[in-house]
Amino acid sequence: ALTLFALLVGGLIACGVAVTNRGFTILWVGEDLFGGAALTVALVANMLLRLWNATAINAIFAFGYERRISLTTLADGLLTCGLMVALVPWLGLIGAPIASMVSVVLISLPWNLSALATEGRVSLLRQVLGLAGWFVRFSVVLGLAIWVEHATSPRRVYSLVAAAVAVTCAYIVVMLPMVRRPPLSGFVQPILAGLRTRFSVGLGRPDAST
Repeated sequence: ALTLFALLVGGLIACGVAVTNRGFTILWVGEDLFGGAALTVALVANMLLRLWNATAINAIFAFGYERRISLTTLADGLLTCGLMVALVPWLGLIGAPIASMVSVVLISLPWNLSALATEGRVSLLRQVLGLAGWFVRFSVVLGLAIWVEHATSPRRVYSLVAAAVAVTCAYIVVMLPMVRRPPLSGFVQPILAGLRTRFSVGLGRPDAST
């Protein structure tokens, strides 16, 4: 549930960045300093992978894996730095997020998810497949965001806001069914019920229990 919630929020940010980053960068510092669409995609992909890893760390920390987390993070950092030194001169700026992605996929995610699999009795494959629904929906909205950015090329503040709002609405509509189903529904429904109760009290409506 924690991983899915984090990726839902991270996915929304990623789609917003995909549709506004070029226009925002041009407005803020100039087009010559925009790193390109490929760099943007690599950065948001790295963000999502690192977010997934962070939720796994938070989960296994509760089971006393502090030493394993520390050693894994150290190894991840060393490999990331080494790959950056090798890839950035060869590939340019995009080599930095690629180095980070390779490191988290080869070191952090396997080690942290395997510990989570041991404690939660959920296999690595099941953990990955459990995110398939989110990934498919996210890919659709991300593709839409990239298409909107390419087709409209928003370069003004109002057009950037309009594009961001449109993509956000599309993302919410596509992802809403996932929020209404387990594992998130068990956490979301009590929160919504509490908000409805407070809203009813604020309007002066009698509580249903009375």
